Amino acid sequence: MGISPIPHKYWYGQEGRNRAIKAVKHVIENELNLSLEEIPSHVNHHFFKNHDLNGAFKIFDHSPFQVIETVYPGLFKPWQFANVPLNCWKDDEFIQETMEYLIFQQLHFSSYEEALLKVRKQHFFDYQLTGLFQMAFSSRLQKVLEWIQLRIKEKNHFLLVSK
Repeated sequence: MGISPIPHKYWYGQEGRNRAIKAVKHVIENELNLSLEEIPSHVNHHFFKNHDLNGAFKIFDHSPFQVIETVYPGLFKPWQFANVPLNCWKDDEFIQETMEYLIFQQLHFSSYEEALLKVRKQHFFDYQLTGLFQMAFSSRLQKVLEWIQLRIKEKNHFLLVSK
């Protein structure tokens, strides 16, 4: 005898949302025993399908990041997930935040000037930021370098103005 199907309205409203949060957290922590570091690489479309959580997934507009942001607020960034939210690479603040993460936290460059000399196309692939490279910079390193040069100019202008 199989498991009975989930009632149609099970995931609706605030109560359904709370059920979804509990269910996702249960699968991550109890069934899969995932560490926090493993969550972005394991929670994707297949995760929801394989664990009969499609209804919960639908509540969050089919965005793995939105689900995890609700379950574990503030612990992850959208770019850590394979499926980055739609249009995020068109948002200047999001691009800025992601580039700073890549340049300073991942690559450990000490300045934009160092990044200008050392950043490579391969870095975007190495740190799973191909979407950023493709969408924000049209897959062109020259556009990345222009973006970095603009940050240097902005910083220098700020230093002149603040004196």
